[in-house]
Amino acid sequence: MRIKFDFVPDERDGNPQMIYFIRDECRCAFDIRTFTHNIAELYLIIGGTGNSFIESKTYPFERNDFYIVNPYLEHSEFLRKDQSFDYYIIGAKNFFLPPTEESNPAVPRRFAANSPIPLLFNRIFQEMSEKKLKSEEAANCYFRLLTVEIERAYRQRIAPLESKYSSVVGEAKKFIDERSFGNISPYAVSDYFGCVHNTLTKKFKKEVGCS
Repeated sequence: MRIKFDFVPDERDGNPQMIYFIRDECRCAFDIRTFTHNIAELYLIIGGTGNSFIESKTYPFERNDFYIVNPYLEHSEFLRKDQSFDYYIIGAKNFFLPPTEESNPAVPRRFAANSPIPLLFNRIFQEMSEKKLKSEEAANCYFRLLTVEIERAYRQRIAPLESKYSSVVGEAKKFIDERSFGNISPYAVSDYFGCVHNTLTKKFKKEVGCS
């Protein structure tokens, strides 16, 4: 059963912020359908086995494996025969952990069940499930501790992803992403930003790769 908790970010805060927390399960095989997000996603596998598919590479995972999908990376999770798994996902704004020669955050890393990272995922879930007084405040505190433990584990600082787009293209992409469930005319986007349609379309195609 899928359980999701949403959080309201502070737009003035440039530090990592939790946008949502999901507990989900996967019990049947499905085709690989890739997704991209403008935020990072932090995954903890809490039971079973499966596979992640990130930027055309496949990584097997199992219980207590943790991995990070940085913003704008194509990714998915899938099953092979006789596999199933349960997992947590945290959507994190202002969060980017670049790969290094020593470690790639997209590659699942095994942690002991009593190590800080799995424990903090569990504490966030417990707080939000029990709906105690100030549960959301407590959950955000645990999330901040989680980012500290991630920095310790990977030995580098978490930072917001520097935009790879010009300001107008970045804003246009954000406008489209926020309305991804509806049909949006390119002319409507141009009109919204007060741009000449052909000019914005050419810039968008050059920087994003599609129009």
